[in-house]
Amino acid sequence: NLWKQHNEHRILIPRLFFLIDVLFFKGNSVFLFMTNIVIQGLHVLLLWRLIARAELPRQWRWTAVIATALFLFSAANFENLVWAFQLSFLFTFFAATAACVALLRSATPPRLLWLLLTITMGFISTFSLANGVLLWPILVLLAIVSGLGWRPALIIATAGLCIDGF
Repeated sequence: NLWKQHNEHRILIPRLFFLIDVLFFKGNSVFLFMTNIVIQGLHVLLLWRLIARAELPRQWRWTAVIATALFLFSAANFENLVWAFQLSFLFTFFAATAACVALLRSATPPRLLWLLLTITMGFISTFSLANGVLLWPILVLLAIVSGLGWRPALIIATAGLCIDGF
């Protein structure tokens, strides 16, 4: 049942967390709520790291970081933090962001490690929600546009085809 689709969604990764919640935390969803907050916090940290590297005046960088944190923890996202099933949405978007960042980092050593992280994050995004399958063409295009070469683009395309084929 872990691989079974939920409507059009493939939610293997969230189901693993739901299983952990039931087996180790009596299914009270507190573990899932905490996981939601941690994932959202990691997303803020990842975006903060990207913003910190931008060539912007210091005050603009801080403004962007604060706005990012406020948006991700805003009242509009309250439902994402307190409803356990929303874990699938948070995983999808965090993993997609992390995959793009890892792919861009694969231009520096250790290249293979960054590429494997890209594929792993793509897998997590793909198996958290149905729209995670859209990440693979974006990653291939990002590899080509950023000048990483044809090998990383081919590796990403192959991984995407294999993973989407599940």
